[in-house]
Amino acid sequence: MDWRDIGIRAGRTFLQAFIAVLIASKIATVSDFVNPALLDQAFVAGLAAFLSFAQSILAGLARKQADSA
Repeated sequence: MDWRDIGIRAGRTFLQAFIAVLIASKIATVSDFVNPALLDQAFVAGLAAFLSFAQSILAGLARKQADSA
């Protein structure tokens, strides 16, 4: 399991989610639907990064188990 690769992928996911939420909030602000706070956006991005991290861990464990079988 390559922890550096997992961390890089989680960081990319964080940035992608953060930028997506930021853009979506700007579009929503123009439409006056919602105006999420910056911390809410960071939380969503952080959650996406955590889920990416967890998925990478589980995929690595599954590969390791399959290789040993």
